[in-house]
Amino acid sequence: MTMSTTTVNLDRGLGNQLFTFHAGLYLGLASNSKLVQFDMSGIQVEKQSRASGIDDFEIQISGAPFEIEWKKRHKSSFQNLAERSIHKVFKRTEFTRKLMKQYRSITYGFDSKLSSLETPIQVWGNYQSWRYPIALVEAGIEIRFSLKNPTAWYLDWSKRARSLRPIAIHLRRGDYANYASSLGLLSYKYYLGALMQILDKRDQKIPEVWIFSDSLLAATELAQEGRQLLSANGYEGQVIVVSPPFESTSAENLLLLSMSQAIVSSNSSWSWWASWMAGRETRVVVPNPYYKAFDGEFIDHIPSFWHRYPSDFVQ
Repeated sequence: MTMSTTTVNLDRGLGNQLFTFHAGLYLGLASNSKLVQFDMSGIQVEKQSRASGIDDFEIQISGAPFEIEWKKRHKSSFQNLAERSIHKVFKRTEFTRKLMKQYRSITYGFDSKLSSLETPIQVWGNYQSWRYPIALVEAGIEIRFSLKNPTAWYLDWSKRARSLRPIAIHLRRGDYANYASSLGLLSYKYYLGALMQILDKRDQKIPEVWIFSDSLLAATELAQEGRQLLSANGYEGQVIVVSPPFESTSAENLLLLSMSQAIVSSNSSWSWWASWMAGRETRVVVPNPYYKAFDGEFIDHIPSFWHRYPSDFVQ
């Protein structure tokens, strides 16, 4: 790693990769880096388990005062295990972290220490905050996301989304079942209540409601309850479960969700980014508190222009 280089390690799910990606550009700006290097070797596990990652996007960055480089190295499972063991030892103190020229954030939200780091530096972390993408916009850095290889299914559904401008719900299940006591599984009561908050004072005839989920069974159950609720309150509109084919990626579905006129978000970084990419004209409703544990919130995690609805967690 050469002088004036910021190396950003991307790992975990797509939503977390996007948070770290924006924080890395922010750090490159704050540290006057000549090169910001994104190391994608850490997303290998995610690509195997979820078959999707940030490299499914075609990302165009303009206005950045530094060069950008994408690195993709193959690491064996032994190499990954050895690196994690070494990092686990060296991250325990600030002194040993400086010896390795690395920084690992100990917070999930905005980290004020990030902007004071000196290059060369290698960073890991979560950085789940709106402050990083906003700072890039204010600095004149524009980021545009498109798909490298969109499926025919996506092209068809994105055309429908632009025409219909549906109301969307993101129902998160999947691996969240393993973190029910910390992250929390939001109940159908939350999703339906947030939907009714969006529909309040609207005309009785509404656009379609699309449900995005990593659990077809849960989405089907929520859709049935949603139809009954709309009918009982005199609303006319279909509730549809979005069921992508096997070859569709998480990146495709994130962009499709972002095309909605209103979004009921789960407590997920994936739907956070779909909501952010949708723009300020889109009404976004998020749970309050966001997580069951962590006191429910991170520093500067949720922008003030999003709306809140009381959380209800599955016990």
